[in-house]
Amino acid sequence: MSRLLPLTALALGLAATLSAADGFTGFNAGVDLGYGRHEADWTDINYWWYGGTASHNTNGVLAGLHGGYDHQFGALVVGGILDWNYTSFDTTDGYSDSPTEIKLTNTMDWMATLRGRAGLAVDASLLYITYGLAMASVEHEWDRVDNPATNQDFKGSDEVMGTVFGVGVEHKLTERFSVRAELTEATFNDLSFHNENPGSDEFTFKVENHVTAFKIAGSYWF
Repeated sequence: MSRLLPLTALALGLAATLSAADGFTGFNAGVDLGYGRHEADWTDINYWWYGGTASHNTNGVLAGLHGGYDHQFGALVVGGILDWNYTSFDTTDGYSDSPTEIKLTNTMDWMATLRGRAGLAVDASLLYITYGLAMASVEHEWDRVDNPATNQDFKGSDEVMGTVFGVGVEHKLTERFSVRAELTEATFNDLSFHNENPGSDEFTFKVENHVTAFKIAGSYWF
């Protein structure tokens, strides 16, 4: 019995630490700043150019706003996040197979997510996982620059939907202010488009977008 007393005291102390206060209950809003990698996977559906999938990557900045609500139940915290970020993902690649010259452009203007999150509060810190919906504005272009009169130009732009998953840690600096860091991975639905002037030959490309991002955020709690 005496051997159990120290373990019991340790367990009670840990439980008290985990469930201390309800510091992560309430509405919050703030700003985001991060850096990420955008990957555009082009698939040649008709085996017209290379008959497979080629990835085109670029790095860039994310900056925006977020808002959310959380509720703490003892050590457990559950809630939701809505954010919108400007993204600087913009890349142009070139291909040359004389006499053919191709300019390929991938752009993402912004990205937004609506996510749930759940985690454990340890004193003034929160360790959490997050999952939800993602949306982004993208534009992709395949341009035959050596002979613009051909039917070998492709262009597509749209708002694409997808899912996002991530992990993060948030720390309360004061009752009203917190900072957090999180790593997320978003995968978006395919965007398909055809050559602009197909004539008798119509070719299709399918593009799938992925974004991996690390962001730092500051929040004010109401």
